[in-house]
Amino acid sequence: MEVIMGDIIELEYGGVREWASHSGHLPATLQEGILRYLDKGIPPGHFLTAVITNNLFDAVSHADKNSLEALPDIVKFFYNHTPSSCWGSEEKMLKWQRSATGGLSHV
Repeated sequence: MEVIMGDIIELEYGGVREWASHSGHLPATLQEGILRYLDKGIPPGHFLTAVITNNLFDAVSHADKNSLEALPDIVKFFYNHTPSSCWGSEEKMLKWQRSATGGLSHV
């Protein structure tokens, strides 16, 4: 279930912005990429792709300072607040992106 408030999508699990405001550890530069990926299956940048596909080496290699500091919190967010079908491997990510559901917007 989702509620659209303006251009901010708040998902049943609390939404990226709400979670970020409480944790204080999610760089603003990553929030839109996470939202687009979760909601529509739109591919994120290299760093988030590496995180989502469980590739620690690539995640660390592509992270800027803020993203690297936020890495544990980003992983916790995906693990605790998103469907396991959208993260964990390249296959899961590709299936999430290619599915007829188009991400959470059609779950």
